Amino acid sequence: MDIPSKNTTKRTLKTVLPTNAVVRCDQNNRRRITGEGLRMPLPSNFQTGRVDGHWVDMAGAPAAGRVTFTPMASVLISRAESIAILPSVVMADLVNGSISVTLPATDDQDIVPVDWTWEVKTQIRGLKQQKFNIRVPQGTVVQLSLALSVESSPGTVALAGPRGLQGEQGIQGIQGIQGIQGIQGIQGIQGDPGTQGLPGADSITPGPEGIQGIQGIQGIQGDPGVAGPVGPGVASVGYSTGSIYTLGGPTTTSTLASLTAAGQWRGHPVYLPAGPFAGMSVYIGTKAVSTWRFGIYNGTPDGATSLIADCGATSVNTIGQRLVSASYTIPTSGIYWLAVLCDAYTATPAAYGWRGHQAEAPDLPFLGARSAGASAGGRVPFGLIKSGVTTGAMPNPAPSTMAWTDGVPQIRAHAA
Repeated sequence: MDIPSKNTTKRTLKTVLPTNAVVRCDQNNRRRITGEGLRMPLPSNFQTGRVDGHWVDMAGAPAAGRVTFTPMASVLISRAESIAILPSVVMADLVNGSISVTLPATDDQDIVPVDWTWEVKTQIRGLKQQKFNIRVPQGTVVQLSLALSVESSPGTVALAGPRGLQGEQGIQGIQGIQGIQGIQGIQGIQGDPGTQGLPGADSITPGPEGIQGIQGIQGIQGDPGVAGPVGPGVASVGYSTGSIYTLGGPTTTSTLASLTAAGQWRGHPVYLPAGPFAGMSVYIGTKAVSTWRFGIYNGTPDGATSLIADCGATSVNTIGQRLVSASYTIPTSGIYWLAVLCDAYTATPAAYGWRGHQAEAPDLPFLGARSAGASAGGRVPFGLIKSGVTTGAMPNPAPSTMAWTDGVPQIRAHAA
């Protein structure tokens, strides 16, 4: 696999093959482990997940058999450390009816490709052979008895290209026309004539000059000149049919970016262009039984105010985009607030967003940012949170006395 580079500097790609303390190889040179999960010297930025499974027969006795895991990605590359892992087939024999296997995560954002899948083949004595595909999100435990089959995927390769050149500075606005000169003031009243000077000794030298007259009244100020055209300002994103608008910046999937109780309200600011919109959404990485309600508010960088639209509610017990369809109009381009409210709660899903860690703040739609304080370096609270909000409808106006937070799901507005 060729790795594009932003410059001409030569990069050396190191290759790592998975190893295991307890490994048996069959005739096709495939690695097989017994009972415990795979252990491998992965690069520091590789993330893993665990897969567990347990089988018994009708009498409750542990079943015997084998489970085979085949990666659909042909190679896994760490761009930061220039290391490639060549995935191997992992075969786990049942011990007391169980397996527990640690595998490279399929959604690791630091690794190329991303969002690939593992093919799972079960060969359990007394059961028909099964074959299906699963995802293994980083830091999670996947139970094979509960896992849903997904479409097989080798993953998506997304490599950043070189940064473009900086654009030229805009043309300066034309200077305004100079205002018309004010009307000249009325001439002052002539002063009284001065006292005649004494005659000179020779009767030729003039006497002293007379006292100066009173100054005239100041003239009326002229009208201001016509203002010149407005110079170039900060460019903003425009309206485009079918586009999705939200905050930019890196996100991660985490329960820390989710709603954790019924009646909890979380929101973040966003710049929206004027125009018609058709819905709102979030993206779920790990599903859970809960219902979320979506709403959009007027607001400023200091918080949300009045409600524009309650877009309705949807379950988050499905992985992927969770979209609610609703028609609303943004009257003028500017800063608004997108918010979600937990209408019903059983468990906390893992949503894509910002989980409140250092150096994970999004790109805000205004100048300046708040600091979390001296004890939380690198954290920038940009969203708002409120618990104990009445469920069943988005509150109008927005809840009062809310707290600032940097743990918020990425909420998106869909243009019509």
